[in-house]
Amino acid sequence: MSGAVTSTGRLVRFFRRGPWEAVAITLIAADPAHTPTIVATGGDGVDLAQNNTLTGFKVGNASGNAISDEGGTVGTLNVSNVAINTSGDFLGAAVQFSIEDSAKTVAFLHDAIGFNARPTGPLGTNPVVANLIGLPGSQWRITHGSIPGTSLDFGLIEYSGVTRAKVTSGAEDPGSPAFTMVVRDLHAALDQWTKAGGTVASTGGKPIMRANGAGNVFVRDVNGLMWELIQSAAQ
Repeated sequence: MSGAVTSTGRLVRFFRRGPWEAVAITLIAADPAHTPTIVATGGDGVDLAQNNTLTGFKVGNASGNAISDEGGTVGTLNVSNVAINTSGDFLGAAVQFSIEDSAKTVAFLHDAIGFNARPTGPLGTNPVVANLIGLPGSQWRITHGSIPGTSLDFGLIEYSGVTRAKVTSGAEDPGSPAFTMVVRDLHAALDQWTKAGGTVASTGGKPIMRANGAGNVFVRDVNGLMWELIQSAAQ
C-alpha cells in the first residue's frame, strides 16, 4: 500500500514511500459542478504522512479532526482548494503577527509576496481587549490583509504605550514561529524577497534544491520573523 490513498473508517490516509517523496490526492467529482466531500463517522477526515499535497475536496463532518497530523510531523504540506465544514469546535483560523512598524511591514510584504493589505486602522485601545492580551494601558493599530492564492486572514499588529523588544529567535528556540509559503519559482521568489529588504536565514544564503525539482529556503522579514519558501517537485 506504499504511496497509495485508501478509503477506510478514517476516510483518507496517506502512506509515505520516503521522507522527501510527496504523495498527492485529488478527488474527482462524478458531477464536475460539485466538489467531493469527505465525511468521517469513525475518526479523522484526512490523516497525513510526510510531504502530502491536498487539493480539490471538502471535509464535512468528522468524529475526529478534519485534517490530522496524528501527533507527528508532516514535512512539507501543500494545500489548495480544500474547504473544511465540520460540526466540531473549530470553525476557522487567522494569523496575527506583532510588528515593529505598520507602514514599513505592509510595504515590505507588498513588494516581497504581493500582500493585499486593507487600510491600517488608527492607533487606539480597548480596556477589555488590553486585559485579555495581558497588556493593560497599551494601544495598537491593526492592518488586515491576505496573500494572493490563499484565503487566510493576516493581522499585522503594531503596539504602542508598552515596552517592546525585537526578538530574532532561531529555529532551535522553543516557541520560534515560521510561516511556510509554496511558490512556483523558488529562485524568483527569493530574489523578490531580498530585493524588498528581506534576508536569507539558510546557511550559504541560497535554497536547497533536490533532483526532483523540489527545494526550500528559510528567510526573515523586516521584523525578524522566519518564513519558509517552498517549491514543489516538478510534475
